[in-house]
Amino acid sequence: MLKSPSFKLVLVFFLSLILLIPIIMVQSKIEDRADSQREAQYAVSQHWTGEQWLGTAMIAIPYQSVTFTQNGGRKLYKQWRLLAPETVDAKGQITAENRKKGIYEIPIYRVNITQSGTFKRTALKEALDSLAADSQVEQIGKPFITLSVADMRGLESQSVTLNGKGYDFQAGSKLAALPQGLHYFLPENLSTETDAQPDIAFRITLDLKGMSNFYFLPLAKQSSLALDSNWPHPKYSGAQLPASHNTTDSGFSANWKSNHFALNGLSHIENCSKHDKCYILDNKNRLMLGVDLINPVDIYLKTERALKYAFLLIGMSFMVFFIVEHVRALAMHPIQYGFAGLAIATFYLLLLALSEHIGFALAYLLAIIACSVLLFSYLRIVLQHHRLAGGFVGGMIVLWTLLYIIIQAEDFALLMGSLLVFGLLSILMVSTRSIDWYALGGIKKGNLPSAKGSEEPEKYSGE
Repeated sequence: MLKSPSFKLVLVFFLSLILLIPIIMVQSKIEDRADSQREAQYAVSQHWTGEQWLGTAMIAIPYQSVTFTQNGGRKLYKQWRLLAPETVDAKGQITAENRKKGIYEIPIYRVNITQSGTFKRTALKEALDSLAADSQVEQIGKPFITLSVADMRGLESQSVTLNGKGYDFQAGSKLAALPQGLHYFLPENLSTETDAQPDIAFRITLDLKGMSNFYFLPLAKQSSLALDSNWPHPKYSGAQLPASHNTTDSGFSANWKSNHFALNGLSHIENCSKHDKCYILDNKNRLMLGVDLINPVDIYLKTERALKYAFLLIGMSFMVFFIVEHVRALAMHPIQYGFAGLAIATFYLLLLALSEHIGFALAYLLAIIACSVLLFSYLRIVLQHHRLAGGFVGGMIVLWTLLYIIIQAEDFALLMGSLLVFGLLSILMVSTRSIDWYALGGIKKGNLPSAKGSEEPEKYSGE
């Protein structure tokens, strides 16, 4: 029965499906190793600091509002009136490096960032007068400058200047929803308007540590952010892309511009000030501007991309074996098909294991060499022909090389992969178009029934 081409073809098809099992196992291993990398990143964050973001400086006016219950009782709620600056200009210098944790490398950085801007003193006075005139407001507190920082463990130094005079921040933002940060109570002479100084000018400088990415939360009516770094592989993220950027082998520079109409961040912060937790800040891509410091060679992503073509390569290999077997009157057992398919599947396991230690490109080359030698040494005996075995292995080397080019081209990967599939199918169809598939099964075309039946119709006699 194994000699029947039809039965053999069906058996090879099911064998291809069975080989999906080791492919799925390799996929699972890729996910496990990626999880291990994230665990290493978390471990580094415990001893260094986590992902970092910095908010725009705001003026907060604490107050208590009173509400009356149905039985005549009174409830007091602590709230804050927040004022955003008119303008803010933030400039940061990021110095980044890789920190090793086992076999993994995690990007860490130090950033020196300065934000300067102005508050309208008239806006502050109007907010104080509005609260004083509200019958439901009691105990208006002293206004203070507040600044939110994602992870205060990363703060190394700080300074604040108000109208040219230097001050020192106090720990904590004094906002319940955003507790981590800094604050400083405004001096009395800054809480009222004067003709000499209608604005409150501020300049805040921080030295922060962070990991993997840095974001800035723009809340001013007009905001700008400029970042320079020695890291050559940035990924610009957040609510808006930079208005301009430049990336070289020695680093990157990027500039953002935003306004309160585009992001409406202050309304989200005001909503947060009414609750104990600010959920909206968990979604950086909606409110913040920033950059991710990525490693250019994500071995797990690239190995996963290569693995997507594994079933195609195995299927094409089995089809070649099937054609060669019957055209050259050879006899390959399904187990021999299976061993060849497993050798191809092992390529991806070798690629994953080696790339964690020697880099993706060299690991890819060594995996090709190892699997090519294994396939050639096996197929030269199975096919009983050195040239056939060498031709098959040479074809696999070409396919693996083309696959490497595809997975390197992120933007054109789908297009190039589609062209590869189309090219392989075209070569297979053209090379087999003259094969008499019925003859392979021992059936002659002359013995086939005609489309209209096996008997010819009787001719009309005219009688």
